[in-house]
Amino acid sequence: MARLVRVLSVLITLVCLGSYADANTSVAAKLLKADRLLSDIIALEGVVAQKCPGVVLEMVSPAGYPGSGKWRSLLSIYLDFKIKRMEQRFKKLWKLLTQCEKLRPEISCSKWKERGFVKNGVYRIDPDGLHRGAPAFHVYCDMATSPPTAVVHHDREKKTQVKGYEAAGSFRVPVTYNATKTEIAAMVKASSSCRQLLRWDCKGAGSLTSYTWWVSCDGAKMSYWGGGEPGKYTCACQKSNACGKGKTCNCNNNDYVWRYDGGYLMDKNTLPVSELRFGDTGDNNEEGYYTLGPLRCNN
Repeated sequence: MARLVRVLSVLITLVCLGSYADANTSVAAKLLKADRLLSDIIALEGVVAQKCPGVVLEMVSPAGYPGSGKWRSLLSIYLDFKIKRMEQRFKKLWKLLTQCEKLRPEISCSKWKERGFVKNGVYRIDPDGLHRGAPAFHVYCDMATSPPTAVVHHDREKKTQVKGYEAAGSFRVPVTYNATKTEIAAMVKASSSCRQLLRWDCKGAGSLTSYTWWVSCDGAKMSYWGGGEPGKYTCACQKSNACGKGKTCNCNNNDYVWRYDGGYLMDKNTLPVSELRFGDTGDNNEEGYYTLGPLRCNN
């Protein structure tokens, strides 16, 4: 009987020791998993911080997760809880990274289209390359054209009346765009072509290029009108000899009949228009309306 009791005691001891070893093995495995998760999270946070500029992350502190010495004595159930939280953190970071990849700027609207974004809309572009030169900025991409067209709008696109300003260039229209001068210059440089509509509807308000003109992106007074030849005192109608009375612009007839001159400015070296100047609208029967379209660049 005493022998049987000793055998049973040994067996119970072995069972307990085995259970203790199994528990230790389970905790060790969970600690190892936690260590690996922590390493993955810290690495992913670094990638998110690099690819998602402007996103503020609450960075992981190694001491805040199991795997650090401070947590080695925690029970297995607490490890399960902490590991679940870490897995949720990892999934959240991965989702954020995926969203940032979609927001990552491209050098042009064409590149966005190549990535499968075929709908017209506002996109971020960085024409001179990420982290170089001008920062990325937003443009409207017209994906229906070939190649797609980047459109930069401004604050003077509404058709506007000019009346009561007789002196040459006395009515001034400064133009503010939805992007900085540096950003626009980078886009224009990287584009195959650019254009901007400029139109003047006139009644007795003639003398285009002497009383009325536009100013280039660099502040130079320009001597031609929309659709005319750069460097010449001309308008679009002059190309087809359609101006009438031997004039170089319709409005230069300077009569009290409604006429217009307009077309696209297409010289990349002078775009976009930074200012419009008008005059010869001081008399009662003299007036005009200007229209300046957004800057459009094929890129």
